[in-house]
Amino acid sequence: MILSAGIALIIHIPIIIGIMQFKDLNLNEKVQSALYVLMVPAMIYTEHKEELYTLLAFGSIYAVATQPWELYKTKRPGVVDIRLIIVYGLSSIFWVTYAFSVRAPALMITCPLISALILLTGGMWAIYSRRSNQ
Repeated sequence: MILSAGIALIIHIPIIIGIMQFKDLNLNEKVQSALYVLMVPAMIYTEHKEELYTLLAFGSIYAVATQPWELYKTKRPGVVDIRLIIVYGLSSIFWVTYAFSVRAPALMITCPLISALILLTGGMWAIYSRRSNQ
């Protein structure tokens, strides 16, 4: 799990840099980005991995929830890349399956919530994308 997060961290750095080229990050977004970067070292060096993961995962849920919220506010698909949403969706399905397979309580709570938000984001993207093309 830590290795997966480390790989995701490396992949997300260019995404965050790309976002910063199009808009200035507000304080909330800067804090989320910093916490995401610190998540991997924190998980490596703590003995309380499940508790820390649960706490950080709720931060991730908040971060994922900002996407459908932004879509709702603007009523436009904006620069949301549906390919990235699809990759996140497939990844979240894997983690939900894994969570229930190993019966990990923290994952069984957080992964379905993240999956639902990603599905909501994809659905909203489809609706607003269709409206903007009409």
